[in-house]
Amino acid sequence: MSLDKEIQKQLVTAATDPHVPARVRAALEAWRAVDLLFNQWFRKEAKVRLTTDQLLDDILAQDDDCFDATGDAWLKYQAQPTPENEAVLLRALTEWSETRTRLMQKYAG
Repeated sequence: MSLDKEIQKQLVTAATDPHVPARVRAALEAWRAVDLLFNQWFRKEAKVRLTTDQLLDDILAQDDDCFDATGDAWLKYQAQPTPENEAVLLRALTEWSETRTRLMQKYAG
């Protein structure tokens, strides 16, 4: 399993883990809802309607940047669950969700 898939799996699992603080679980649940919607949209619409250049240049590049930021924040939070690291993680999850929402709106049919 790639590191990307492993981090994604950890984020999904943590959303329902009672040992994870409620604020973090709530942010993870909100992110997961957008993640599911985005993945569904990507499979059904984006791949069909958009050119390869649009997908690579806009959607995948922005999504990868957000994934990297969120993955880094998650790993730091896991290593040291400080209030500062929690705040960085919550911001990263929110920014990723907002980016995906904007992308879906931008390319809505």
